[in-house]
Amino acid sequence: MRTSRRPCSRRPRVAERVLIVGVGRSGRAAAALLASRGCDVRFTDARAERSVLPDALRHLRWYGAEPQARDLEDVDTLLLSPGVPLDAPVVHRARRAGLRITGEVEEAFRLSRVPVAAITGTNGKSTTTSLVSWILEQQGMNAPAGGNLGTPYSELVALHPEADVHVVEVSSFQAETLETFRPRVAALLNLSPDHLDRHGTLDAYAAAKSRVFARMTAADTIVLGAGEVMAPHLSGLASRRSLFGVGPASLGAWEDGGTLRVVADGQVQVAGRLDDISLPGSHHRLNVLAALAVAAPFGIDPRRVPAALRRFRGLAHRMAGVGHLRGVACFDDSKATNVEASVAGVGGLADPVVLLCGGQDDEQDFRRLAELGNVRLAFCFGAAGRRAAAAFGDRGRAVPHLEAAVRAAAAAAVTGDLIVLSPASKSFDCYRDFAERGRHFHQLVAELDAVKGADATHFVGIGGAGMSALAEALVRDGARVSGSDLEDGPVLARLRRLGVTCHVGHAAANIAGARCVVVSSAIPKQNPELCAAMEGDGEVIHRGDLLARIANERSAIAVTGSHGKTTTTGLVAHLLREGGKDPLALVGGDLVGEDGNVLYGRGEHVVCEADESDGSFARLRPEIAVVTNLDDEHLEHYGDFDGLARAVQRWIEGLPPTSRVCIGADDVRLRAAMAGLGRRLVTCGLSEDSVVRAYDLRPHSRGTWFRLATPQADLELDLPLPGEHNVANATLAIGAAMAAGLGAEVAGAGVASFRGIARRFEVKGEARGVLVVEDYAHHPTEIAAVIRAARAHKKRRILVVLQPHRHTRTRMLEGAFAASLDEADDVIVTGVYGADESRPADGGDHAIVEHLLRRGRVSARRIDAFDALVDLVVDEARPGDLVLLLTAGDLGRIAPLVLRRLGGPSVSEQSSQQFPS
Repeated sequence: MRTSRRPCSRRPRVAERVLIVGVGRSGRAAAALLASRGCDVRFTDARAERSVLPDALRHLRWYGAEPQARDLEDVDTLLLSPGVPLDAPVVHRARRAGLRITGEVEEAFRLSRVPVAAITGTNGKSTTTSLVSWILEQQGMNAPAGGNLGTPYSELVALHPEADVHVVEVSSFQAETLETFRPRVAALLNLSPDHLDRHGTLDAYAAAKSRVFARMTAADTIVLGAGEVMAPHLSGLASRRSLFGVGPASLGAWEDGGTLRVVADGQVQVAGRLDDISLPGSHHRLNVLAALAVAAPFGIDPRRVPAALRRFRGLAHRMAGVGHLRGVACFDDSKATNVEASVAGVGGLADPVVLLCGGQDDEQDFRRLAELGNVRLAFCFGAAGRRAAAAFGDRGRAVPHLEAAVRAAAAAAVTGDLIVLSPASKSFDCYRDFAERGRHFHQLVAELDAVKGADATHFVGIGGAGMSALAEALVRDGARVSGSDLEDGPVLARLRRLGVTCHVGHAAANIAGARCVVVSSAIPKQNPELCAAMEGDGEVIHRGDLLARIANERSAIAVTGSHGKTTTTGLVAHLLREGGKDPLALVGGDLVGEDGNVLYGRGEHVVCEADESDGSFARLRPEIAVVTNLDDEHLEHYGDFDGLARAVQRWIEGLPPTSRVCIGADDVRLRAAMAGLGRRLVTCGLSEDSVVRAYDLRPHSRGTWFRLATPQADLELDLPLPGEHNVANATLAIGAAMAAGLGAEVAGAGVASFRGIARRFEVKGEARGVLVVEDYAHHPTEIAAVIRAARAHKKRRILVVLQPHRHTRTRMLEGAFAASLDEADDVIVTGVYGADESRPADGGDHAIVEHLLRRGRVSARRIDAFDALVDLVVDEARPGDLVLLLTAGDLGRIAPLVLRRLGGPSVSEQSSQQFPS
């Protein structure tokens, strides 16, 4: 269901003068949004410097000190950041001057046409907000989450103006300045004393929360916990009521005997069972029920909810697993900043708990937490540590800080316990925020873990897809991990958030303390870290050996082949997870909709790519092997195609007799290489003799519909990816999932929700009718397949910009590259992206354009300078064109430049493998 737009409640006057108090993230987001709508925006923040502003906002007027009455004479509106109370002196001066007082959430709402689902309450807001977004996204809606959760609401409005729903967490601080805010659905999860240092009384706190609901009408829905009342603040509102809770209810969502039920389309329907909820702790049952009640009015299919719940991994610092200490599982619930939140989280755990609590002393009453019967010991730290320990009596121990608490818990915990950081206190006595406290806990656990964390592992070239995935798998298992790469970037930033120490640049000092150093074939022998490791007494291993160690701990599914490995690997992992298998997956590209290229599951399977580029796939002994195809690729390693084919043959022959092998049926050379091996092969593809066969393909604007014949069942599937090559990948993934124990119907059911791999036909945006797409295709076979897919799915003029990848490949296949571009309408070719290859002595030039011109089928130019390339694309692209960037290098960085020059993207910058409808 697509939700209807709503009119903007207000458009700013031209050059409306807005003074923003506070330069935190929400203030900066509001400034960017208002400035883009023509407002005259200024900043004031007595505790910050102008230098904290991003470059795009540095030109705005700045008041260094708190503005006085004379400074407000040329201001129309005062916009308060959430941390600024309404009784602040600047607010009193603004009221006397007749200024309008507002906040970031209020202004974002006024400037948006997207319906809102709002979530407020004392505890569980962030998890429930994320759940609502996740459930709606898994239904096929564009429903980004933000607000108090992290991404300011203003950013949602700016970046996702065409979303179906904005899911917004609203705090009491943000609610104080609401005036016209009217969500389509709003939930009050619970209410208990909190932030009384700001609001004074519980009644005032409740009154602030009530402003979220004040403008709602009979057409809107208020979601309340069964038994939750906030009278008199919500009395008199005409909005529909939807309750959530345990036991039969008349409206909304509830749990009854282990079954989750929801009212959808006016009927009570089953939305799963309690054991579909992947989050630890029974308190999450209410978060899930609340999320169902909020999502239902937007039109959901409850049959798709169980898989979404199984896949939801929760948020950082909300009862998140962070590893083990001497075999005892550790959980980070640092977001529990009040007693009620800790009671809900810890009380929902079935096993005995060694609790770490304490922090800022707000005179909170720890007795309710101490009354929990499952808390065996409590190590209490920080300013509130002594009071908290006293509440626990003989079970409580006061310690000076978190590190002492972790060490004491590690010594005291026994098999069967859980070590849980659930502070029941704010973090400001020792930390910047709860997230910093949680990260410190994770670091301490990794450092003290005597099972896997005693010795550090260092990765040389940690930013590569394969290396970063291995590093993430280790650190999530509790190991101490460090690494280095030549350049910083999003991958290193993500690893740092997980607790990995990342260095920019290579130096021998980087490996200090490491007992194991991991390298790949791309690392030269003269690398200073590799040299230092070889001279030391630690272990130096190839990444393929480390992958084999990890894979051998579980039942492995390994995917190799010249093309389609990453998409097939990602889809196998996705199908297994949708089917309840919870695999560990190490993928060669970022999974769209996930945070990176790792799915960290604890099930029996590990799904990984088996890299044929350097022969390291031969180290793996999987239970299920998948070979997508074989082509003239990486022949610098194998000499010729026959050498590659023989290597794959030897690998398959050496697998255990019980291993199963799925191969791409459409590749004649692969089938010839596999013939006579004496193994039962599962052929998958579009060929008529395939065991798992796709047929009757029907491309459409959002992907490819097709029929699938399997030995178990015939299915009709809708794959949200373009092209026959992706359908072939899907048949292999389904074949592997069936070999892993999923039924055909269960495996097929997961296809529709697969969102693809980043940089694989990734829509970067559309401006002035020009669609810009990036694809990783860097081999002639891949290039031809991508262009055919683009042709089949929508008729557009296709302007291809090709960045050849690696000098050896380019020289060997110049003519084939030219032939692969025959179906393009116009072609621009850049210089070679060498990757880890040194430039040849002759300069490494190529003659692809000359080959194209000799063929005479398409116009072609050579442009090396990116500035000139952007100019040419912008000048020549016409409305209705598709600009297709084909690159395994850095060409993708021109996409935002092209879109900006064309007038800015109108398609959400969230990754998508779909043409805009």
